[in-house]
Amino acid sequence: MFKIVKSDEPLVVETVNILIYGEPGAGKTSLVNTAESPLTLDFDKGVHRSDFRKDVLVIESWKQINDNMAELIKTFGNYNTVILDTIDTLLDYMGAWIIDQEPKLARNKLQFYGKLKDEFSLFVGKLKTLGKDVVMIAHVRKRKKET
Repeated sequence: MFKIVKSDEPLVVETVNILIYGEPGAGKTSLVNTAESPLTLDFDKGVHRSDFRKDVLVIESWKQINDNMAELIKTFGNYNTVILDTIDTLLDYMGAWIIDQEPKLARNKLQFYGKLKDEFSLFVGKLKTLGKDVVMIAHVRKRKKET
């Protein structure tokens, strides 16, 4: 059965997933550290520049995340917001881990990106099921001008 929420009734938002996208040094990390009870997963080792830095886990590889997932989930229990800083580096780490697990995917980009999507979705899904707000930070990447 479907429940229609009338326009005068409140919509309850229990968690949010947000992407903050901008130039390096624009203040993205400082902004997201004003969230409620944040924990930053620092993938690119740049959180030290944040004006409002809170608790940080410095991440060295995706293997570190995978090998310690149960401990990480327990750690998340103490926080309301998980900040992924930056998604660019997280995906680089995740991609390197995928290739280590399945070297043949280095030659099959379609399967590689499918696996990358699955792994990323699984991780963010875990955070959502824990009831965490997820804030992802991404950098602008300049495109090369075509001549």
